[in-house]
Amino acid sequence: MRLVRERSRLGTSILLFAVACTLGATPTGAQTPKVVASYTKGQIGLTQGGKAYTLPLTSGELQSMTLSTGGKSMEVRILSLSYGVTQTAAITLSNIAGPGRYENLSIVAFSVFTGQDRQSFWSARKGSCTFDLRRVDARGAEGTAACTGDMDDGRGGKGLPVTGVKFSAAP
Repeated sequence: MRLVRERSRLGTSILLFAVACTLGATPTGAQTPKVVASYTKGQIGLTQGGKAYTLPLTSGELQSMTLSTGGKSMEVRILSLSYGVTQTAAITLSNIAGPGRYENLSIVAFSVFTGQDRQSFWSARKGSCTFDLRRVDARGAEGTAACTGDMDDGRGGKGLPVTGVKFSAAP
């Protein structure tokens, strides 16, 4: 579990650096993202290919980094949530400013794996997803997601549709 958390932190650090480069910004202060909140409780409910699943939260973090671009400072936040052990779902959203609606440009990853040939990955080339966050702060994160178009199966083919997504995370 610790290895998964360390890989997640490394991935988030790389992601924040990539966002900074894309915006033409430079990180101010420490290069390491600040953990705003760690989440250990919660669940995700969803339907994949017509079958309902409820998976427990295994890890989650809300991280931030202050970037400077054009003499102005801005905070970039990343929300990363992982659910389940053998059947899994993962959500990573970037540029989270607080509760609100986040579409394709904010989605870094959204995936569901519930068994052999039962995998679905969000891909901007194939479809569109919208995440509605009702809460995202140190006390927790919760929201829903709706996807239209096709999901990817991880091999370039059509993945199973994912609907009715409702998730939560708390310290």
